[in-house]
Amino acid sequence: MIKITGIIFLMTVMSASILSAADDAQTLAQRHIDVIRTGNVDKLVADYADDAVALTPPGLTSSRPPTEEGIAQGKAEIKKLFELLCGPKYFTAVKGMDARIEKVSDTIAVLHWTQFKGTPEQISGIDVFVAKNGKIVTQWLGPGAPDAAKPAAKSNRPAKK
Repeated sequence: MIKITGIIFLMTVMSASILSAADDAQTLAQRHIDVIRTGNVDKLVADYADDAVALTPPGLTSSRPPTEEGIAQGKAEIKKLFELLCGPKYFTAVKGMDARIEKVSDTIAVLHWTQFKGTPEQISGIDVFVAKNGKIVTQWLGPGAPDAAKPAAKSNRPAKK
């Protein structure tokens, strides 16, 4: 009986690891959004390959001159990046962001995001996730851009003469 229980346990663990390894880019991107909103950086970084690369907008990381895109390479640097994004300066925007994920293929997903939706500070952008073997191998964090000002609503009143 103990052998059968052990075999069942081993098969369950193996099945769980196979399912986890099979996560596609869309699944990883969705989990990324779910986890980043909690601020749990360790859990967030667990979905990255050991040699993953995250490319950031200019000035976000100190790895490069402020006018050039940043590069976080490897889990340690990616962890520092997300400690910054989950820190006091950015976390309100990250936690409340509106997100939609577009599956391009099993290995590529595009995250369309909006922060401060419905406010004058509204900003939108995209991130691109590339996955291999159930891990994020590359993430391009697109720079956000302020959304265009909404035109004033037209009035039905006749024009003044």
